[in-house]
Amino acid sequence: MSYLYQWDENNNLFKQIEKYEEFPEAKFVKRNMFYSYKALGCADADWISELLLIKDFKVYILASIEVQNYSDGMRSITFENKIDGEVYNLESIPENKFEYIDSFWQVYVRNR
Repeated sequence: MSYLYQWDENNNLFKQIEKYEEFPEAKFVKRNMFYSYKALGCADADWISELLLIKDFKVYILASIEVQNYSDGMRSITFENKIDGEVYNLESIPENKFEYIDSFWQVYVRNR
């Protein structure tokens, strides 16, 4: 479990970011923005990655990519922008999903 602290200028102390520990292995994107990765199912086949904003000592989820595999061989890959409610399906995820996730969030943040 990991924790994140941010300097509170008003009180001259470090303050723990609420609920940051719920996002294991969060990776840095840019100032106050991170992304997470969580396995949701067996053998890491189902998973979710969420784009996080740290503001006012809290974590806000801005967007997510979720992959679900079904017993009939079908696969769902969904992107959701939590701010404006935009949802769409992604075509596919390359073999190295971790490189894809990092690249996806870097480009997404750069274009916003």
